[in-house]
Amino acid sequence: MADRVKVLVVGVGNMGLSHAKAYAQNEGFELVGLMSRSIRGRNDLPAAFADIPRFENFDEAMAATRPDAVSINTYPNTHADYAIRAMDAGAHVFMEKPIATNNADAAAVVAKAKETNRKLVLGYILRVHPSWAKMVEVGKTLGKPLVMRMNLNQQSSGPAWNWHKSLMESLTPIVDCGVHYVDVMYQLTGAQPVRVHGIGAKLSAETKVQNYGHLHVTFDDGSVGWYEAGWGPMMRRDRLFRERMWSAPRVPCPSSSPRRASRTQKPTPSRIRPTSTSIQDQRCGSIMPRSTRTTISASPTPSSTWPTSPTTRNCAIASRPIS
Repeated sequence: MADRVKVLVVGVGNMGLSHAKAYAQNEGFELVGLMSRSIRGRNDLPAAFADIPRFENFDEAMAATRPDAVSINTYPNTHADYAIRAMDAGAHVFMEKPIATNNADAAAVVAKAKETNRKLVLGYILRVHPSWAKMVEVGKTLGKPLVMRMNLNQQSSGPAWNWHKSLMESLTPIVDCGVHYVDVMYQLTGAQPVRVHGIGAKLSAETKVQNYGHLHVTFDDGSVGWYEAGWGPMMRRDRLFRERMWSAPRVPCPSSSPRRASRTQKPTPSRIRPTSTSIQDQRCGSIMPRSTRTTISASPTPSSTWPTSPTTRNCAIASRPIS
């Protein structure tokens, strides 16, 4: 194919290798080089890449390969610098999120793309993930305002914890993965944020930044969003309160009416509900529900019972009834 796009992949960690393999298997692309500051010490790269030129220096890689496009998959604090240098050299840019670690660098990258008339694409995978695309499609039919609750706490230890600590040299979990889920909130509401509030906690002496946090977003259509993220060995794999709440016998809520059952009423075994779970990888790019039990509901919960539709941990959406 004469018009194949020549691609230089920068960063050969989990994401970089995934992109490199995809380019190598796609007839529309030619993988012309792999660049990483520590690539000469790597002996774990696929044998199929043995003949692909390898570089430790970005400028040398650009000069030697003269790529049409650069795929940037490095730590976030290098994204802006590599992107600007690539576009100055005439290449289009694909980069993993986030675009940068601060607003000024993000604006500089966008300005450079406009100045050089280069294409700039960010890896917002949830925009093309079938499960999430379907959720957004359904969520848009619920009316306004929406209440959106998203959670991505990841327990990590050993090599995974070391990797998370390296990521936190650039930014916190709430930003690294939060860019995906705030983007989902934008898609669901089509609204603009008017207020943002966040809190966090540093739960390990091994990190310089907060490795846990959550943020709250209020949108101009009245919708609100809540997002939680944490990394480290101290994060629980099970959601203790929710697991126990949904697996324990459910009893009616208290009521002022003497005819309603009280909370102390003895539950029956038939009211026991199993828990629901989800499968996710160590990062936040691919969240695959074990089943399709994520709940999107616009109906009010009956006042006499506990909620009857538990959700997976990735996302729960509720909407008040449309009047």
